[in-house]
Amino acid sequence: AERMRILSGGGLTFNGDTATANALDDYEEGTWTPNYSITSATFSMGLQVGVYVKVGRMVTASCRVRGQRSGGSGSLTLTGLPFTTDTTSNLQPAASIGFTNGWSASPKGAFAGTNSTIIGFKKSGSTSALSNIADDITHSDVSTSSTSSNDLILSITYMTS
Repeated sequence: AERMRILSGGGLTFNGDTATANALDDYEEGTWTPNYSITSATFSMGLQVGVYVKVGRMVTASCRVRGQRSGGSGSLTLTGLPFTTDTTSNLQPAASIGFTNGWSASPKGAFAGTNSTIIGFKKSGSTSALSNIADDITHSDVSTSSTSSNDLILSITYMTS
C-alpha cells in the first residue's frame, strides 16, 4: 500500500490520498515580535521574544513579553501574531497563559480575534466564580513601575486563512 506521495503540483499526501486540499504543502519556523498596545499609551519594553511553527494552515506561536506602561486608556492587547487568524465567524482561538508577574491585575484568559493578528486579555470579573473571567484587562491593570513589569508567557494555536 502506498504510504506517501509527492504531488506534481506540490505538497505531500499520505496513505494513497491524492486530494490537493489534503496535501501538506507548507512548513515554516520563525520568530515574531510581540508588542503590548493600549490606546494612546507608550510601552518601554523590557523583553519581547516570540517563536512560531506553521504546518499547513495550523500555527502555534509562543512568546514572553514584559514592559512598563506610560499613559493611555482602554483595553490591553498583544499585537504582532505572525499570521492572521482564520475568518470563520465566532471562532476566536484561545491562548494559554503559562506565567504572569508584576501586574496590577493579572490576565486570566486570552484570545485572538477573527481575521486578526491581535490577542485580547480577560481578568476575573466582579464575582469570585471561576467561570467569571469576563472583564477586559485595561490600562489600570497594567503596571507602570518598571520595564520588568507586566511579565507574561503565553502560547496560542490557531488556523490561518
